[in-house]
Formats: sequence, C-alpha cells, structure tokens
Amino acid sequence: MKATPACLCLALQLSYYREPYYLLYKPLIMKVVGIILIIAGILMLVFRGFSFTKEEKLVDVGPLEINKKDKKSVGWPVYAGGVALVAGIIMVVADRKQS
Repeated sequence: MKATPACLCLALQLSYYREPYYLLYKPLIMKVVGIILIIAGILMLVFRGFSFTKEEKLVDVGPLEINKKDKKSVGWPVYAGGVALVAGIIMVVADRKQS
C-alpha cells in the first residue's frame, strides 16, 4: 500500500487534534501526587524534624588530625504538615470527581 497525499493529510489532521500526552495522564498524576502529599503530611505531623551530625576536618598535618563535629537539626512548623495533608486529600478527591 502506497501512501497518498490524501492519507498523509488525514494523518496530519488526526495527529494535530489529538490531546497532548500530559492531559491523558492528568488524573493519574493528580492521584499519585495527592497520595505522596498525604504521606508526607502525615510524616511531617508525626516527626517534627530531624537532626544529623556533620564532621568537618579542621587540621590535617601528617599523623595529627583534628576534627570538629557539629550537630545540626532541621525542623518545620506543625501547620506545614497539615497543609500538605489537606492539599493531598483535595487532589485525590478532585481526581475522583473528574473520573
């Protein structure tokens, strides 16, 4: 079968009117992002922050080595977890209403 100009024109028109790929996956993306936000919101409400130790080398002369250990902590406000949780719930519910 040989491609005629009419077939090529029809194929171009069909591909032009097709929805972009991101619109086809929009409900799935909303649901996944909503679930991730719900999990992150719950974790942020349970764990108010975390701490870690950073070791920094101050002096390194031959066999002599002096290190400094700093304890750093990262915290976030409680309402940030609540906002993430509510946003995730809204995204999941909005996805169900669109389906």
